[in-house]
Amino acid sequence: MNNISLDLFSIVYGSTQFATALLALVAILLSLVLFARAKQDAAWKLLAVGFILFGIRAVIGALETFSITSAPVLYELSLTGALLFLTIAVVARIATKGARL
Repeated sequence: MNNISLDLFSIVYGSTQFATALLALVAILLSLVLFARAKQDAAWKLLAVGFILFGIRAVIGALETFSITSAPVLYELSLTGALLFLTIAVVARIATKGARL
């Protein structure tokens, strides 16, 4: 009985990781569209790059779950880069448009 519940958990957990990877790929594609449509607005481009890096991080995390790849350095660099780009995008937006509280 214990093996059945463990197998069910593995199936559910694997399915959620697969769904996360697919959603991350969709987010990467939408971020690429955002990047292409942001003409001269650097803040939007930085925001798109940050979301792309977050998507890469999610895909790598899902692949590590299935033991397809192991890239802990790339995983951490994509997270750090995403946070850096998102922070710069917010600061750039506030600096150019002013803080509206």
